[in-house]
Amino acid sequence: MVQTIGYGECQIPPEELVNGAVITQFWHAEFIFLSLMISTIGAHASLLLAEELKYVASSLWYRIFVWLAGLALGGCTIWAMHFIGMQALELRSVTVDGVEVIIEISFEISLTVVSGLAACVIATLGLHILAGRAALERHLKDKEMVIRLLTAATIIMVGVCVMHYMGMISQSGYFTSEYKVGIVALSAVIAFIAATAGLFILMFFPANIFARMASAVVIAVAVNAMHYTGMQAATYYASTKFHTVLEDGSYTINALLVTSLTIFVILLLHLVRAQYGQLRAGVKQQVAHDLAFENAVEAAPQLLKSVLQPRFPMAVLPLATLRQLGKLIAYETLRDTGQLIHLDTYEEVMTLRNRAWLLFMSHQWLGDAFPDPENVHYDMILTAADKYLESAGLEESYCYVWVDYASVPQSSEATQQLAIDSIGFYTVMSSAFIAVVPRTTHCSSGKTCDFETYRSRVWCRVEAFTKILGVCAAMGPKPGATGAEQQSELEGNLLLLANSNPDSRDEHMFIADENGLRPFDLWRRNTDPITNTRRLVLKTEMRDLCFPYFGELTCCKHNHIRGGQIVACDKMRMVNMLVGLYGHVMLVRAMHEVRMRGVSELGDKAPAEPSDWEKSCYEKSLAIAELAKGDSMFPGEFYGRWLEAMGEHIKFRLEDEAEGGMPAVPGEGNSSHRSSHSHGSSNLRNRTPNGGRALLDLRDVEGGARKAQGSKATSPDELRRQKSQASDKSSKVPSRRGEGQGDDRGESGDITTTSRPVHPSPIARPSSRASSFFR
Repeated sequence: MVQTIGYGECQIPPEELVNGAVITQFWHAEFIFLSLMISTIGAHASLLLAEELKYVASSLWYRIFVWLAGLALGGCTIWAMHFIGMQALELRSVTVDGVEVIIEISFEISLTVVSGLAACVIATLGLHILAGRAALERHLKDKEMVIRLLTAATIIMVGVCVMHYMGMISQSGYFTSEYKVGIVALSAVIAFIAATAGLFILMFFPANIFARMASAVVIAVAVNAMHYTGMQAATYYASTKFHTVLEDGSYTINALLVTSLTIFVILLLHLVRAQYGQLRAGVKQQVAHDLAFENAVEAAPQLLKSVLQPRFPMAVLPLATLRQLGKLIAYETLRDTGQLIHLDTYEEVMTLRNRAWLLFMSHQWLGDAFPDPENVHYDMILTAADKYLESAGLEESYCYVWVDYASVPQSSEATQQLAIDSIGFYTVMSSAFIAVVPRTTHCSSGKTCDFETYRSRVWCRVEAFTKILGVCAAMGPKPGATGAEQQSELEGNLLLLANSNPDSRDEHMFIADENGLRPFDLWRRNTDPITNTRRLVLKTEMRDLCFPYFGELTCCKHNHIRGGQIVACDKMRMVNMLVGLYGHVMLVRAMHEVRMRGVSELGDKAPAEPSDWEKSCYEKSLAIAELAKGDSMFPGEFYGRWLEAMGEHIKFRLEDEAEGGMPAVPGEGNSSHRSSHSHGSSNLRNRTPNGGRALLDLRDVEGGARKAQGSKATSPDELRRQKSQASDKSSKVPSRRGEGQGDDRGESGDITTTSRPVHPSPIARPSSRASSFFR
């Protein structure tokens, strides 16, 4: 039976040992395997933490990670592996009576603690030397990096040797030891190779899970090889006296305790790294939001401009042509047969608008594939147009109709989107908006369709909402100043004949059903209980029109599946157009408030007081703004911070205008826009706290730069739009598209049809832009 001789408890008196006898060394494979596993786990943790050193930009987090990586490498990889590996060693000797005994190994507490601290500090120093360059240069693989790597490997080799042999010296028990210099030197060489290999893998190998696991195994094998080679340098001799270096107090290492403590520390290190990842992700998300916000502010002027020029021509049908068709026909067919008139620019629309009548016909589709299978709405469109002309005393030849199926591309989603982006322009520029809502039955669902169901449909709401917003933004025709005096008089007669609410006259919006043609009665005045003033509000039954995103869509009914493929919701298609149009509401409201402050503060030098019409538009904009509070009118999932960005741009714009740098007319003054962009972006960037951005590492910075560069790239649609505008500026000639032919013009410059003319065209070539139409 093998007995034990150890510190504090001896089964055999140590005096029975053969003093100076060579002690036989035995090794336990299970402890060797455990030391290899612990060093692998520790090496993997140290690699992950050291990987952050290559990219972290914050000096605080750099210090944290360099110390944590040093702790993982020096403590959890080297120190823990060493003392678990020491448990694999068993010293056996014999007594004078020939009894085989096990001599227990103890360790001095002070030297053991110092060895662990030395390993951590020296490993930290080596990692700092490796990664201590400027943040933007840490990932470079140049000559300086090679020098740093070799220097760091030498320092870590010294740390490994210091830790290992200090741990060996801290051994205490009934034995003495000697070391072979050659094997000690060999172990140092192995330590240098291990350190060099580990650091080389860290800096030059890809940062993926397979490479990191392979690297951890290589480092663990090298560290274990150094340890067990260094153990072979020691020769133990039995002694009848208990030998210690500094103190009498020693303890016996428990491999389970060291393993548990090491795993616990590694988990804590991973938790710290994960917490940093969450903080960095949060800051990265915030920076992404800020970048998107800055880009939105810079895009705001373009969105405002887009409302003033159609992205797709306003395609209208002469009423006489529509009557001859006998039913609603798709845009592509009418385009190819030359029966449509395309108004490409604001100037062309204004020319026609000042000499004829543009009727915007809005209706709910009565079938899933075709808008009007039984011609119910077609007949009502003609009836409504006739009643409108009869009330105004106008001739049919001076009336043009816009209706979605005939005026918006149906086969190409890309060009259709351009037309959708221009709906606000179409409704604002129309002489009248007529909702065609006769009581009938939907051909696909069998449900009754009337004004109530009209108000429930998203696209119907969008068309009506854009018309209301145009009036709130003072973009509609000014009473008595819309063009020809005769037209203004007829327009006034029409509104008086309709007997409309005075607050609802400026909208020029009508409802056509089996009861005839009547105006939208949108507004009413409430008494504010606090200020006791009469305040304009939208009538409750009409408020649905201002919340298009709560309406019904066919794509939502079909779960956004079209042709077996998942498609985006149509609610995404109207965002840019509504942001630009509502931006005009915000801009005009802000300009009105600035103007009113000038009237009250500047006295005789103040600008002219706004007209009653302008005050009415301002009151309506306030009512819409009240409804827009919250997330109902413009849901955050679709709009994000677009409206906030628009408000930021308007604030900067008015500040610049106060300094004389901005024009009063929306959409003009490119240099001022650039000034506003610079002003806005600078303020936004300065507003972001530096402490938050410091959490970003180089990967985030590089990715953000790519996103910023990509966000400012010109899209194909933008290129086409710029090309179209350049062409418009060079020619200033209205276009009329026919089947395979160019524009045919008469001697006077008026556009004629490519097929036989069915009406006298009132369109003349515009001489100048009627910018007074927009306020």
